[in-house]
Amino acid sequence: MIADQTREHVVLMDQPTDQPTLAAPAAAAAKAGDLPAALNLKQVARLLDVHYMTVYRYVRHGRLPAHREGTGWLVDRADALAFRAGAAVAAPGSTVDWAERLAGRLRVGDEVGAWSVVRDALSAGHDAERVHLDVIAGAIAHVAGAETTAVEVAVDERIALTTASRLVARLGGQFTHRGRKRGTVVLATPPGEHHGLSLAIVANLVRHAGFQALELGTDASAAHLLAAVGRVDDLVAVGLSVTVADRFEATVGIIRELRAVHPDLPVLVGGQAVRNRTVADLAGASAWSAGPDLVPTLERLAADRATARASVRSS
Repeated sequence: MIADQTREHVVLMDQPTDQPTLAAPAAAAAKAGDLPAALNLKQVARLLDVHYMTVYRYVRHGRLPAHREGTGWLVDRADALAFRAGAAVAAPGSTVDWAERLAGRLRVGDEVGAWSVVRDALSAGHDAERVHLDVIAGAIAHVAGAETTAVEVAVDERIALTTASRLVARLGGQFTHRGRKRGTVVLATPPGEHHGLSLAIVANLVRHAGFQALELGTDASAAHLLAAVGRVDDLVAVGLSVTVADRFEATVGIIRELRAVHPDLPVLVGGQAVRNRTVADLAGASAWSAGPDLVPTLERLAADRATARASVRSS
């Protein structure tokens, strides 16, 4: 399998055109009844009259639906014929469940294969937000929702989370924001919360949007957060990621401690343990984010900060 993956990662410099030849030779003009129900990539290449690696690229980039069988890919006959007719070319990336594909690599700790899936999703048109929230976070949900024993799921999750954390770290350098920073967000998890993947994802999205992210990591105390806030002169908000429900009370406590020193400190909370705005309000937070609205929420908080500073200067 390692050898197969290595061959799949080779980049060919002289590859045929991406479009199948519609004026195909006899092999490509085979009638539907002459074809098996599922075709391997070499058979699809003959049908489309293109190079094998061109078909493989269609599959990797999500342009041609396919499913794995063993170490190879199979394409349903109807999908291959539709692609030859041009029906599948118009929607790159839409035919692939990238989260499910990534879950298979994360579950076995295959970082090389997982990174290849992430790159393919990017090539298929996914932006930073979709790769982080839909593909990576979605893949973890796939792993956690597997129908197997509790112990097996727990082991799979540990492997997947560790591998996904490395992917997120690599993605951090892929998306850079040029120009002036829009303010700083201090990020942490509350005391006793040791799940760091969500925090790392948030940090990447924050930086990609042009904000500075100051990460304290997991299990941060109020003293840690207060010290970090004291170092920042352009603070937009403190962001707390809460994954485990039994850490909610710790979140309430840390927000109270922060507000005792900084009454107007904006605190943004999110995570699996904070499902909606009502729960965030109960914690005493200024704002709540479910993920996709993270950047607009920060932009609103940054605008509020700018308005408040302007009011102070004019008074």
